[in-house]
Amino acid sequence: MPRTRTGLSCADADVTASIAAHVAPIIVHEIGRIIRELAGQGMTILLAEQNAAMALGIADRAYVLETGRVSLEGTGAELADDDAVRRNYLGG
Repeated sequence: MPRTRTGLSCADADVTASIAAHVAPIIVHEIGRIIRELAGQGMTILLAEQNAAMALGIADRAYVLETGRVSLEGTGAELADDDAVRRNYLGG
């Protein structure tokens, strides 16, 4: 399996890690657009991202990890609407 700058990839999947950290908002928007486009083409993407708002906005499924364990899971929309997630990870 060839390595890419973002992690490991194969024909049907890509693994990325914190690709939107410390970049301008317009770049974050473009990264999100590209991820949506790839997913729309059938690519499976595992995204480990610190920008929770961006990640939840594009995720079909999302997981919150705390001390190495899954503490919450659901669709991106479900977690974005969760009071604890909004308070702890989305600044609201």
